[in-house]
Amino acid sequence: MKTASAFFVWIVAAMAVHAVGVSEFETMLEKGNAYDCVSLAKLFYFGSETEQDFTKAVKLFYKAATEGNPEGQYWLAKMYSDGSGVKQRSDKAYVWAFAASRQGYPDAQNLLGVFYSNGLGVATNLVQAVACFTRAAEQGNAKAQFNLGSSYEYGTGVEKNLEKALKWYRKSAEQGCVPAQAALGACYQHGIGVPVNFNISAGWYAKAAEQGNVPAQLVLGMLFELGKGVDLDDVAAAGWYRRAAEAGNAEGQVRLGVCYELGKGVPQNMTSALHWYRQSA
Repeated sequence: MKTASAFFVWIVAAMAVHAVGVSEFETMLEKGNAYDCVSLAKLFYFGSETEQDFTKAVKLFYKAATEGNPEGQYWLAKMYSDGSGVKQRSDKAYVWAFAASRQGYPDAQNLLGVFYSNGLGVATNLVQAVACFTRAAEQGNAKAQFNLGSSYEYGTGVEKNLEKALKWYRKSAEQGCVPAQAALGACYQHGIGVPVNFNISAGWYAKAAEQGNVPAQLVLGMLFELGKGVDLDDVAAAGWYRRAAEAGNAEGQVRLGVCYELGKGVPQNMTSALHWYRQSA
């Protein structure tokens, strides 16, 4: 007789050829253990190797969550928060995030901190938010490390401390968290908790910009235009302005328009300049 785990392995292998059938899904929903239900639910959630189906994902996450699985509880909280596959309910999102957080699940602790920060499903409590971020950050959660760094930078829920902000931004950025990389670039650009260093700043902005962070793309373009931390390069500046502009950033659109008007890094072209000026307006 096949165990639930063995059955799940068979499903994953089969999905390389075809989507999960109704019978396989129902069998997992009825007999699968919590761990395997979460694994299959994430395939449905992300549309990985099978057609994306939030309704099936939420059913599997719910089964795992009610059996006490913290990862299932976390994902169910996210789905109630986003309204994916289920009616959006911030109160239920909070309940499930709280349940997973009590079991020490760091993603849930970070999510719970976000709920406390924004008053989603619970009264706003910035001090409690920082406590949640801290618990998750100390377990190495990159998103929580970024949120904790931001809390220390702006003094939300905790006494402002730029050195601690820098510390947590760095931990998060080194794990590849894109907003943290941009924030660390800003710290070195403006001397937030550290002496100004345009070379290091440009390096962190570049990491974030290459992964699609629009504010970082804009600033990196400015650094290339001014030759700060990088060699002066009008072509590179215009290229980064273009990426920010095409993402809808108004300042990037204006700066790209100026590039076309003056012929900096691109051929002079008033038609293109006017196009980007209009886009920004």
